[in-house]
Amino acid sequence: FPVTILDKERVDLFNQADSMIFQTEKQIGEFGDKLQDTDKELLNSKLQDLKSVFEKKEVESVRTALDELNKTWSEVSTRILLLQEGLRVIHTHRIKYRQM
Repeated sequence: FPVTILDKERVDLFNQADSMIFQTEKQIGEFGDKLQDTDKELLNSKLQDLKSVFEKKEVESVRTALDELNKTWSEVSTRILLLQEGLRVIHTHRIKYRQM
């Protein structure tokens, strides 16, 4: 049977979802100490949503859940970076203050 564009898009979508599930589980484990509890809970919730529809092979639901998890990661990553930058600035100012 010839492979259609829709078949390829479906396979690509499920590959992306599978990869996102793996990466999210890995990153939550690696960055767990840097994640606020609320962010960790939110990520785990979105992860479970994706896993659930992934297992059921619901194409549109997988697409939506994948988008939601990507959006959540983007928001959480921004908060982590802002927090790290804030801590760096505080540390820099403390050093300057001590040198006065």
